[in-house]
Amino acid sequence: MILDFNNLWKGIKDNVSELNEKVWNYVWEKSVAQDYMDGQKVGAASLNLDYSLNSSSVMKYYQEHGLELVKTLDDTDKANFKLLLEQGKDMSFPEFQTLLDNSFIGSPERAKLIWDNEQHTASVNGTNDYVQNYAKETDAKITKVWHRGNSIVPREAHLIEGESRPLNEAFSNGLMIPEGIGCKCWLEYIDEST
Repeated sequence: MILDFNNLWKGIKDNVSELNEKVWNYVWEKSVAQDYMDGQKVGAASLNLDYSLNSSSVMKYYQEHGLELVKTLDDTDKANFKLLLEQGKDMSFPEFQTLLDNSFIGSPERAKLIWDNEQHTASVNGTNDYVQNYAKETDAKITKVWHRGNSIVPREAHLIEGESRPLNEAFSNGLMIPEGIGCKCWLEYIDEST
């Protein structure tokens, strides 16, 4: 059986775009906003401050990053699909279909990957935004310390456990905060002015 890759890709592309909207809405409503606020609480706790809800910062985060994440997911799916096509040339159609079903947004595996990644991203950003706002309002001198997460296959650039930098200075890997799909790293914040 010969696969018509052009028609198959057209159908997948259409479905991925439609499913993206549904899944992202669910992830944002049920997870990301809460995780961003939880990240802000972590930021407050790390500086020994009382936390008060800042819903405007949650909305700002969503407005600035929501659409960007959907586009990124589309690009990731396209790259994954291209790879699947290359791997699928020697497979039977049922094998290829199974691989396809487990690789895109409708699959439980993919949904969990997205959920976990966005939880972590929102939490890290919530913490950082809270600390950044605190530093601006108080002129506090904040140091950030990189801590490696528990990723099974960590990025080499993220193996900088204990490296510290001033709040607005990049780490030796060029990052201001931990980021990247599957990243589990986190930052500790220290108020040096107290």
